[in-house]
Amino acid sequence: MSALDVIERKIISHAPTGLESTLVTQTLLQAAQMKAQQKRKTLILDLDETLVHSGFQKPEWYDCEVPVQYNGVVYTIYVQKRPGLDQFLRTIVTLYDTYIFTASMPEYAIPVVQKIFPEFPVNRILSRYHCRLIDGMLVKDLTIFKRDLAGMVIVDNSPQCYNLQPENGVEVTTWVGDLNDDELLEYLLPLLIDGVEADDIRQYLYNAAQ
Repeated sequence: MSALDVIERKIISHAPTGLESTLVTQTLLQAAQMKAQQKRKTLILDLDETLVHSGFQKPEWYDCEVPVQYNGVVYTIYVQKRPGLDQFLRTIVTLYDTYIFTASMPEYAIPVVQKIFPEFPVNRILSRYHCRLIDGMLVKDLTIFKRDLAGMVIVDNSPQCYNLQPENGVEVTTWVGDLNDDELLEYLLPLLIDGVEADDIRQYLYNAAQ
């Protein structure tokens, strides 16, 4: 593994390092302090391999390149947007109190989200330090929001990330650059639109999966 591979793993990968073992719980209260928008349900979106695919190596095609500073060094990240992402985000933020929650580092997550969706509020971008470290895994615990779980849904390509509240989760396929993918607009968006009026999103998701 090259030095660049090591840095990429630290910034983007979901694998925890020694750094997280001491800092991972320090910012959990921030999420609880975020006020809900009106009475909307809360939507938690994963970033990597759910909305975008990113890397240090320049691919055959990419939508944008993002400078990311880490430990005083600036790296270029090449970002590919999942097909339909722009329309999906523009629509879904009008329906849900939306957050982007990634297990990646904030030094990476914030500039990438700001690049792909400039109007998205920075205080609704959660990163590795908002996760819980459980049995060596970074887990996104929805209880940190201090909200009714009946009105919360989390979308991720890795179900283990929401294994504390699996009934709130929607698994999407891992996306690594397939231009023919249509999951955001053909599956996820209709599912979420129909769930807006559900009394309990958990029961709605259960019924939809049958």
